[in-house]
Amino acid sequence: ALGPAGLGGIYTTNIANYPSATTSTFIDVIADLGINVGTVSSNADRGITGGPSSPSRDNEGFVNSAKIGIGDIDLSEDGNTLYFTNLFDKKLYAVDITTYNTNGTKPTASAVTSFALNLSCNGGDLRPWAIKVYKDQVYVGAVCDGNGGQKSDLRAFVVAFNTLNNFSQEIVLEFPLTHPKGFSMFTYPSETGWFPWTDDWLAKRAGNGFSDNDMLHPEPILGDIEFDIDGSIILGINDRTGLQTGNANYGPTDAFGGNLY
Repeated sequence: ALGPAGLGGIYTTNIANYPSATTSTFIDVIADLGINVGTVSSNADRGITGGPSSPSRDNEGFVNSAKIGIGDIDLSEDGNTLYFTNLFDKKLYAVDITTYNTNGTKPTASAVTSFALNLSCNGGDLRPWAIKVYKDQVYVGAVCDGNGGQKSDLRAFVVAFNTLNNFSQEIVLEFPLTHPKGFSMFTYPSETGWFPWTDDWLAKRAGNGFSDNDMLHPEPILGDIEFDIDGSIILGINDRTGLQTGNANYGPTDAFGGNLY
């Protein structure tokens, strides 16, 4: 389910009185900044009416996972620029929050700049997510999702935007996602590696001949970038199917009945 600010919400948590921390909406990038991050129905219309442990259909959430909304966020080293990835238009956004830091005035659309990624994919679509600000560069991570069905089309990129040179960009890392990644669940040792993105629920079952209720189809998202003390880059790769399915959840449409997956 979405929080009170909806699909474009970014929140702040005041930890001054920890453990009695309070969280509030900092900005809604749709309403406040005019940025289109996609659309989705309300929680109620999507059938999400119970608590986190209650099963739901939510076909919109299933199909749109990692395709709409906000990906990673980070702040410039001086704290005056907020960066985020827009999963919908696949761009890097920079929001000047200098005035907010000075007197509490929140930014408006005039404070926003966006940058497209100069990347292309074969047999699929580009899917950005990760951001890391490091030594005057903004690093953005993305994958080619291989949604045409070929594992060989899965690739990962890290692009550096130079904040000191008009955000000129350079690919600093590129590699295929066909490496011998191990299995995700010990009961399915043959299900190894990364798989192309798909919105076919049945394609996510854990192999032919196994239980219809086990979903296992790791799909890559380059979700995080960090740097070690020696400058080595560290990448965190997430599994989109994990975002789509949940645990003990219904299938995305009525066709799957009351089975829990």
